[in-house]
Amino acid sequence: MIKMLTHEDVIRYAYNECNAEEADIIQAFIDTDKKLRLFYDRLADTQKNLDSLNRQPSAEVIEKILNYSRRIDDVYSV
Repeated sequence: MIKMLTHEDVIRYAYNECNAEEADIIQAFIDTDKKLRLFYDRLADTQKNLDSLNRQPSAEVIEKILNYSRRIDDVYSV
């Protein structure tokens, strides 16, 4: 049971990391507290933006990593 709501609780709620009872309580707080609603809305927007980022390294970066790995392998396989 949540006695005092924190931003961490709202973050857990946004990432579905709380049980059903906690989720109901947090949602009730969000529905009635304008500042908390604003925090939650900004968090949801941030989640969307993060999800839309390109998470793949470029071919150039992959090639640099592979080349480095090959050099290290050559050094230690003497």
